[in-house]
Amino acid sequence: MARKKTRTAARARTRATGRLETTWRDARKALRTAEGAVGRRVAAFARSRGIDTKELAHRAELWRSRIDREGKKARKRALAGLAELQQRAARERKGLAHAADQAVARALAALNIPRRREVQELSRRVERLATRVDALRR
Repeated sequence: MARKKTRTAARARTRATGRLETTWRDARKALRTAEGAVGRRVAAFARSRGIDTKELAHRAELWRSRIDREGKKARKRALAGLAELQQRAARERKGLAHAADQAVARALAALNIPRRREVQELSRRVERLATRVDALRR
């Protein structure tokens, strides 16, 4: 059972990470598309004002590389935060399972329903008594 829970948790982490990576990739694609559109408009504006487009392109590339670096840092922080949330959720899930088990045990005790161990012990005692009764009958 523990293996199944581990596999399920691993699949959930993989799905969450996959969704995060897909969202990140889509955001970067949208950003690049917007950058292209803005770049064309800025180049047209610069040409109309007589500004050197090569210098403008160089500065834009510097900004783009800075944005990419910051984006990578943000992605790492987001993944670290996601991992922390997943660990916290696992701890909370274990705590809730333990609390539920205790609540069920208390309810069974309140209803005077014996535990499995108690039933097994009684069964063993009944078997021993049955063996003794059979021995006495002979």
